[in-house]
Amino acid sequence: MSSWNKAKFSDVVDIIGGGTPKRSKDEYWNGDIPWLSVADFNNDQRFVNDTSEYITELGLDNSSTKILDKGQLIISARGTVGCLSQLARPMAFNQSCYGLAAKPDILDNNFLYYCLKNIIVELKSKAHGSVFDTITRNTFDLIEILFPDLNEQKKIAEILGAFDDKIQLNTQINQTLEQLAQAIFKSWFIDFAPTKAKAEAKAQGKSEAEILQAACDAIAGIGVSSAKLAEIAKAFPDEVGGNGVPCGWGDAELSTIIQSRREKVKTEQATVLSAVSIGELVRSDEYFNKQVYSKSIEKYLKVYKWDFAYNPARVNIGSLGLHKENYLGAVSPVYEVFHTKEHYHWFLERLLKTENIKNQIISLCSGSVRQTLKLADLQTIKCVIPSLEMIKTFNEIWLSFYEQINSLKRENEILTEIRDGLLPRLLNGEVNL
Repeated sequence: MSSWNKAKFSDVVDIIGGGTPKRSKDEYWNGDIPWLSVADFNNDQRFVNDTSEYITELGLDNSSTKILDKGQLIISARGTVGCLSQLARPMAFNQSCYGLAAKPDILDNNFLYYCLKNIIVELKSKAHGSVFDTITRNTFDLIEILFPDLNEQKKIAEILGAFDDKIQLNTQINQTLEQLAQAIFKSWFIDFAPTKAKAEAKAQGKSEAEILQAACDAIAGIGVSSAKLAEIAKAFPDEVGGNGVPCGWGDAELSTIIQSRREKVKTEQATVLSAVSIGELVRSDEYFNKQVYSKSIEKYLKVYKWDFAYNPARVNIGSLGLHKENYLGAVSPVYEVFHTKEHYHWFLERLLKTENIKNQIISLCSGSVRQTLKLADLQTIKCVIPSLEMIKTFNEIWLSFYEQINSLKRENEILTEIRDGLLPRLLNGEVNL
């Protein structure tokens, strides 16, 4: 520790301001240069890989925005301050952020990332502003950092980076599994691809084996085990009705598979949940910074595992979720709570997130002062209800993905805990390398 140096942050880091090309100039936008805003990055991932908007060389030249190099840092400076990421490739950025570049021969950018993670609470505490918290250039003058020689900096960053690399890999695997499940759902229950393939082959007078093979070809390639292709293909209907729906499947209202539940908590122990716009039910105490529910929850509604719940005034923005845990949940009595026919909860969770159903929900909500949607109205939405056999088949595939996803999430929680425990010790010189 005696060989470590102390310096004012702004003496060892170049602090770079950003900017925004004029919106009125079409020739400044939709180019090839990624342009960062605060919405493009967060504290959940070390690297930011892409941006929602791109600018042109002309936009870059005629504005105060600048290009940050790969490996340099971006930090949010206004509103939600202190979000920090490292660039996976060169990017420009707006004025609500600062670019941070370690001065060569003094600091390593990878070490700087972890150094900032370690002092981010202190940095945020020095933010100020009359309306919104803001980090200014002067804020960085109030921060001091400790750092060893470059070789040791790189060793520290390598140790911590190994944890982040594994966390990121696990996250990418989970995203891939989710995408595969969604592709299967769309193919089977929205596009009816296996059924249409069988129906077309049948109409062409092909043999039973060829009809089955047509369905296998439609199913293959999206995460289904080859050993089960034929078994799954057999379960699909081989005809499509005049309404475009696979024969034997229902073309009906949601009321055929969902039923209201309005049991009050009374004196039972329950965890208060909130439906949020990402389409999830979350523990209120963990999601919000303060208690947002009543002191007494006796009149709150019970939410059992596999129940859905939503706020009728916010369902149009996606505030509807499925309770997936084994504890008893509770929601405000203004909520709607419902459950599905056995086995249909996973199907309904995905169905409610399709564009068609979301648009129907928005349409049903429109026209009122408070765009509310009671359960009786939700139940009138028309949809295609697959057979129970197909639902069970989909559930079997999805549950194999779901178990992998949850296993990797638990592993990430452990890795994060270890990394966060090591972080201050490594950056305070407590661990000899």
